[in-house]
Amino acid sequence: MFSLAHPFGASSDVSFTLLLVYTGFYAATISFLTAQFFYRYLAIVHPQMVPVFFGGWKLILWILYACYFGLQWALGVTFFARLDEVSTDYMEDEILQYYGKRVEEIAMCAVVAFDENHELRWFNLMCVLNMTLIMMVQYGFIITFGWRMSLKIREAVSMLSTSMIRLHTQFFKVLILVPTITLFMPVFILMYTPMFDFQIRFPSGVMLSAFSFFPAMDAIIVMYILTDYRNAIKSVFQLIKN
Repeated sequence: MFSLAHPFGASSDVSFTLLLVYTGFYAATISFLTAQFFYRYLAIVHPQMVPVFFGGWKLILWILYACYFGLQWALGVTFFARLDEVSTDYMEDEILQYYGKRVEEIAMCAVVAFDENHELRWFNLMCVLNMTLIMMVQYGFIITFGWRMSLKIREAVSMLSTSMIRLHTQFFKVLILVPTITLFMPVFILMYTPMFDFQIRFPSGVMLSAFSFFPAMDAIIVMYILTDYRNAIKSVFQLIKN
């Protein structure tokens, strides 16, 4: 990851710090999402416990929860992905060829999985493992709370019509698919692609920006999965076509 910009004429060190803050915001975002799933779970399964975990000043604890993982992510990048001689040599030609900049002129961190002898660079691997740990903890909580909510709601609607049960199942898919596709999958792919030592180039910036589409993707996936919405959209397109 790198940034060619130097806001307000800042030095490369300041730009690197801002880059770390940016990476930390990703971890804080998925941590806030975990807190949201926990709140939903309590509201449906144990509503009497909502004030215990989310009442008054306790909201500050959830902010600290998100900030902790954001800090852990940023520190992991600082200690384990900072440029060294091997990563600088690996990236220098690419940056100069495609961006016309020297590595020393930009804010940059990189995970180079293998050295020139094709031996695994464990120091850089620790950065990937730190990120994986944070993501798996948050994603595990999201899946767990989402599944428990699904069971509770399924039990509540089991005596209702088949269409209501189908609607509930579709909502559960939306609840899990949206963060999976927009927040976790792009970063997971970017983290582990270097482990296979592929000699390929792809627009990683686009993938890193995927989580910015989270609100829009939420609506798109809802419209695609929920049958009623999907049928309504098809009807609109048919009217336009005719």
